[in-house]
Amino acid sequence: MIPETPPPTPIHIEYPIRFEVPIFLGGVLGGLVAGGLLISVKTETNKQLDSKVDVAKQSTTTQEIETATPTSTVEENQPQPTFYNWNDISDEAVGALIIGNSGYAKTSLACWLAGHLTKDKPAQIIALDPHANRNPLWGELGIHVISDFPGIEQQLQLLEELLDKRRQQPENGDMVIIFADELGASIKNFQDSSRVQRTLERLGSEGRKYDLMLIGMNQSADPDDIGVSAQNRNNFALILCGAAATNYAKRTWKADDPNRAWLDSQTYPCLLTGAISTTIAKHPTHHTYTTFKKKGNPPIGIEPINQLPLTIPLARETKQLSDDVLKLYQWFKRKPNVNFQPRDIISKKPFGKNFKLNMELLNPLLEELITNNLITQNKDGKYTYHPSAEPSGGIHIPGSATVQQGSAGSTGSATIQQE
Repeated sequence: MIPETPPPTPIHIEYPIRFEVPIFLGGVLGGLVAGGLLISVKTETNKQLDSKVDVAKQSTTTQEIETATPTSTVEENQPQPTFYNWNDISDEAVGALIIGNSGYAKTSLACWLAGHLTKDKPAQIIALDPHANRNPLWGELGIHVISDFPGIEQQLQLLEELLDKRRQQPENGDMVIIFADELGASIKNFQDSSRVQRTLERLGSEGRKYDLMLIGMNQSADPDDIGVSAQNRNNFALILCGAAATNYAKRTWKADDPNRAWLDSQTYPCLLTGAISTTIAKHPTHHTYTTFKKKGNPPIGIEPINQLPLTIPLARETKQLSDDVLKLYQWFKRKPNVNFQPRDIISKKPFGKNFKLNMELLNPLLEELITNNLITQNKDGKYTYHPSAEPSGGIHIPGSATVQQGSAGSTGSATIQQE
């Protein structure tokens, strides 16, 4: 009989396995869960951090906007430049004085102003300009010009007489616009400057009432230079150009004033004052230029001048004797009724002992004196001054003249100098 094999002793390994597997799996799962939680925590933390960053960014951006907004508002609220409305000039100006250094388009502005003033009402136009030969604009616009000093002086006197005449009449007649360029140069060469100054002041204070509009131009605003007192100058619209405008602005406004800042930025600055409240203005014909030219940029936008035929009294055109002819004429006047052969005149040295006068130089001078009826020539070829003789009309003979004499050995004529 085979003995019975005793039953095997049970090995309780399932419990450890059972427990170990869950523990192992639990560890793995726990790790995953923990990792997930960690990841979740990190993710949430990152989200919170990102959120904080976004909030910080938004806060910074908002702060920047809030910071920028007041600046923009301040800039918008700052005073802006105020410009003169040129359409008001016809109502506000009795006369106009355009002041500015050379090259800043004074004449162009004056012509634009005349075009503006005659847009609805035509006018007779005249220009008084001693430098007309260097100012082609008058000829281009078909404006009658008087350029010699005696003629300018006479014309101003005639205009004052016209003013007095219109004061006595019920109606004025045609509007008359008078351009008076280089006032300073003219006044210094007038025989009766005080009367001319009175005429200018009257035209400024009364002229517009009787349709007489004076537009004066000069480089300096000094009352002594323009012949208008400081008090009467304010009857005119003072239109300042170039340095005259910027210098006036410096005396009127602080450095940060927008009017002064704008004016300083302009190539052709312009400002109005006098009878008009001080206001900056865009130069009517040159404000678009960004480069200054001493000889002048061409004007842009000059309005056509609506001109009428001239019917007002006009000064006679006068002829300015050269210094050479005048010097010889005065030499003859000191020897009235004496007959001279040309060789006798040469020997007397009328231009001074250092000036070598010859027949080639003398003959043209004698011919001009005869042509203007200042001396006579008899049948023997002798020349004589007669005190009773009247010079030809339109000849200007000032009281004295200066002749720059040539040095010894010179063959040229005495230098002609402008008065």
